[in-house]
Amino acid sequence: MGIFNALKSFFLISEEENKATKNKMKFFMLQALKKDDLSGFEIVYGKLAENKDNLVTRKTQYHNYAIAFNRQTSELIILPIDPKLASCGWPIFINNETLKKAETVLFGTAFSFDLKDGDNIMFDTPAQNYKISKILGALEIPIIQEKEVNSFKEFFNKNYKK
Repeated sequence: MGIFNALKSFFLISEEENKATKNKMKFFMLQALKKDDLSGFEIVYGKLAENKDNLVTRKTQYHNYAIAFNRQTSELIILPIDPKLASCGWPIFINNETLKKAETVLFGTAFSFDLKDGDNIMFDTPAQNYKISKILGALEIPIIQEKEVNSFKEFFNKNYKK
């Protein structure tokens, strides 16, 4: 049993680490929105690994997001976050004024938002993101969020799926 637990801790984050990660994403969202409270909002982690080919090398670029969504108001806010949870970018508000098109891509596993200004934001919401990927060099955030992922899929299907 000891070896199994050691292997498990190598791959999965602990309950305390998971809670700290979720609290940090919430803190960044509160800070970016300049709010004291996120009543009605749920937060889910989103990621994208994008391969870029150059003449000589191939580079993988990682994107990490804290996504806040509100079922009652249909608000959606995407906040870029750094993989070490040390800082965040500027919030992106998805609404009728900014959104051109939203759809699921990559066989329904990722969400894509085309904005009217020409930008595109795409991400997957993993139910579990393992620690091993970070050890192997991926700049992703380890997290367990099955409930949040299901809730976001329902939100997306209700508000954006045609």
